[in-house]
Amino acid sequence: MRKLNYLLFILLFVILTLDTSAQTTFVPDDNFEQALQDLIYDLIDNLIFGKDFESFDNIAETIQR
Repeated sequence: MRKLNYLLFILLFVILTLDTSAQTTFVPDDNFEQALQDLIYDLIDNLIFGKDFESFDNIAETIQR
């Protein structure tokens, strides 16, 4: 019974970890990255968090301002 509980705990941990690891978007262009930083979007090593990226309605108009 202990082994089953331990296995279920590990399985649950792995599932929850996999879900949270893919919530970033890679930004390869340095100019685009700088424009996002000027708009106060925090980029860490060319990555932007998905929740920040979802808030863009029209990205071209936002950057041209």
